[in-house]
Amino acid sequence: MKSLRRNSKRTTPSRITHPRSGAVSTLDYILGLCVVFPLIAFAVPTGKKIIQFTYEMICVLIAWPFM
Repeated sequence: MKSLRRNSKRTTPSRITHPRSGAVSTLDYILGLCVVFPLIAFAVPTGKKIIQFTYEMICVLIAWPFM
């Protein structure tokens, strides 16, 4: 019975967690919401305009000799 009591004691975890580990994930969310999303919101419409202007310029360059 004595050996059962010795094994039933709570042991310390092998991995020690930092008390502020939740703060790191909060910074990830802030980075995603405040930096990445606005960049995407700017880049997508701008990218579409750039592709449209490039297409128009290629069409002009190809059609110009035939006008």
